[in-house]
Amino acid sequence: LAKTYEVNFKTVNKAIKRLVKEGVLNCRPGRGTFVEEAPVRQRTATLFMATQGDFYGDLYEALVQELRARHFLPVAVNDHHLSPEQFDEVLALEPAVMVIDRHFDFFPFEHLKNVEAKLPRLVFVHQMESPLEFQADYVLSDAFHGAYLATKHLLEQGHRRIALMTHASECDPLTYRHTDHYKFIEGYRLALRERQLESEAVFLYETEDKEIDQARLRE
Repeated sequence: LAKTYEVNFKTVNKAIKRLVKEGVLNCRPGRGTFVEEAPVRQRTATLFMATQGDFYGDLYEALVQELRARHFLPVAVNDHHLSPEQFDEVLALEPAVMVIDRHFDFFPFEHLKNVEAKLPRLVFVHQMESPLEFQADYVLSDAFHGAYLATKHLLEQGHRRIALMTHASECDPLTYRHTDHYKFIEGYRLALRERQLESEAVFLYETEDKEIDQARLRE
């Protein structure tokens, strides 16, 4: 190197020792001096979703396993009422991807739209209850066809009085049509309507403590 670049040998030797100290080069006795491989910076994947429960726990674990297999570091944000300021704090950490499973009431979708230009890769999974459209990948459940097919199957088995167990929605009427709750009920109603049985619809609503109204259930 000293001869090639016409510099003093001691200068080259000093530079090599410094690069070894900084981790750029690696001196291996009896083998030579080699350039160290650049450390791989682990990419972060932020998951905005529930992480526990019979369904959500399994969904979360499956996503975590898939992300780790693709060399991402999964970080969960399990806050049902995330403010725009809290979202910006997460965004400042520069995740490589954001995975979002959220009800409309529980996520600042309007703020997300305002900062869309700053976002990393965006993936919506299971639920995305918002009328807004994003440049994103969508892997969503189909509440409408799920309820429709389940009800249709029971009708084909000869059942007529099919009850739908659900909860009372407190969503803003302007956004309700974009919720899974609305789509779920509409799928159920369509299957009954096709058999001219919509008048036979029965709704059982959960109470605040997740119990079904027992008097209505007996009825």
